[in-house]
Amino acid sequence: SRVECRDGGENPPIPGLTSLLGPSGCSGTSTLEELHFRVEKTREQSSFCRFAGISAYKRICAPGELPGCSLLHTMASEDSSSSHLFVFTAAKAGMGKVDKEKVNQVIHDMSKGSKFMANAEDNDKKTQAQIAKMKERLGRCTVQEIETRRRLLDDQKVPELLGKADKVQLRASLLGGRIPPLMVVIDMDMFFAAVELRDAPELRDKPVAIGGMGMICTSNYVARQYGVRAAMPGFIGLKLCPELVFVKPNFEKYTAVAQLTRDVYREYDRNFSACSLDEAILNLADAVEQRLKQEGKLEPSRLDVKRTADLILNEIRMKITKVTDGLTCSAGLGPTTLVAKIASDYNKPDGQHVVLPEQDGNSRAAILSFLRPLVVRKICGIGKVTQRLLEKALDIHTVADLYDRRAEVSLAFGMERAVSKFLLRVSLGLGTEEEESKWLRKSLTDCGDSLYAVPGQVVNRKGISCERTFQAQYGFDELRETLRRICSSLGQSMHKESLCGRNVTLKLKTSDFHVRTRATMARKGVSTEDEIFTAAFPLLEKEYSEVGSVGVRLMGVRVSQFLNAFVPPDADQKTLHQMQFGREEKRNMCPVCGCWLQGSLEEFNQHLDECLESPQRPEDERDSPEPASTSAKQV
Repeated sequence: SRVECRDGGENPPIPGLTSLLGPSGCSGTSTLEELHFRVEKTREQSSFCRFAGISAYKRICAPGELPGCSLLHTMASEDSSSSHLFVFTAAKAGMGKVDKEKVNQVIHDMSKGSKFMANAEDNDKKTQAQIAKMKERLGRCTVQEIETRRRLLDDQKVPELLGKADKVQLRASLLGGRIPPLMVVIDMDMFFAAVELRDAPELRDKPVAIGGMGMICTSNYVARQYGVRAAMPGFIGLKLCPELVFVKPNFEKYTAVAQLTRDVYREYDRNFSACSLDEAILNLADAVEQRLKQEGKLEPSRLDVKRTADLILNEIRMKITKVTDGLTCSAGLGPTTLVAKIASDYNKPDGQHVVLPEQDGNSRAAILSFLRPLVVRKICGIGKVTQRLLEKALDIHTVADLYDRRAEVSLAFGMERAVSKFLLRVSLGLGTEEEESKWLRKSLTDCGDSLYAVPGQVVNRKGISCERTFQAQYGFDELRETLRRICSSLGQSMHKESLCGRNVTLKLKTSDFHVRTRATMARKGVSTEDEIFTAAFPLLEKEYSEVGSVGVRLMGVRVSQFLNAFVPPDADQKTLHQMQFGREEKRNMCPVCGCWLQGSLEEFNQHLDECLESPQRPEDERDSPEPASTSAKQV
């Protein structure tokens, strides 16, 4: 078989294409083997070559057929497929050998004419329009403008981001005297299904889905071989796998098992964050440091830290398997939560992956070597829409492409927009700003400050929510009772975690799959069922006039903007810090100059930045008595 590779006259010369196909504008023929060799040879030179190589395989001529297709306009282009319309076509662990074309065809055939498909197509039209605008915007940019934006990023934005990240590491070291953060994400393998298979061993070799015909919560690895996965409607899963066995969810049982895993996490990090019943984030820095001290390694090398972290992580996984009677989990460890989350999916199921340098030096090199080859969809925070914008408008497929075309990303999205800043941080291998502030807040709390702590724990999450999917409801009384039940469940969860927030958001999904949200700011913090319901009910009244006739199939309530210190009604005992300073007086000691500061975290950060950036003071000046030292002794 032979293929013809022709660059049409309507298309401008594309960088990297010449090395693959020859001079721009000329045509010729090559065997598939020759093309394959040339694609592989130039794969690292241009992301377009990677796209061209994939497209070439789509067009294989029959013996004796005269080639007549353009490499740039193949019959089987991705645009002609509807797979991008469905979030549940993305691969999960255990779905590597799934026939994706068959799955996509089944999903498309069973969704045609539905309200869901109509909504998905409407959203896709908006995405296509956004892609066209981004292409037009970039088309107006000259080479000089792109180069100017690249220099601006390299001279200002990139050093600023890297500098902030380095300062966070230094602050943590000064405040706690500990090694840098060792973030861990632990994800239970097919958690709901694993619990049910543990209690019903006869189902282990059968395809099992937790949920019903309306929606699948999760599936076991046998079912995933057929393309059945979480977030997929049950009737589509049954079409893909007629032998599929449905098991009704039992969230009380799952919560009890999750509590066993959290008891294990607490042994290694008392301030761990539970993202959901089956996932948690830990920082093993303290645990690793203690283990190294026990081994007599007071000045451990990077290799010592990596080996010890790897051993402790495996130890945690073994304990979880033991306390849960055989359930397994996968884990990832890295300098940031972003890296740890991706690494947790690296050796699924029942595996772990550590992304840390083995030699002394900047850990960012290890992060980038891990991230750069990954496709952008692997990054948490990049969904199907952002993925299509990057691929179709900017020809960005990997994290390496994201950094190499940082100037184009900035011009297309806008340099000051949050998405542009997030993508730049990702391309540099940095965590989010929220993650860095959490680490500093944890360090402050461990030093004894109570400004950001509640009795027994640290508030280190952005929000807490509860939502339910159900058959379409049209009556106002029915929706009000649903809201009451959701607020009751959310209030119980907030009480268990001693949370109190001010921002209340109501989320509604109508029968035609349009999502509507309304938010309000409570004058005082809300934490109980009645307080949450009182804040959310007026939002439902305002929305009902527009959604009542359409019907509501999903409702959710979220509480965020947590107050700094919340004492539950039954926990009125004051802490020693409160008795000494009172509830309103909050003080932090600067680890650089030793002075005590009163005010917000932002003010403390500003003072700390000034101390870190100021010239180093001589030893005799640092040791001399000052008013700040006197204040510290009085405290």
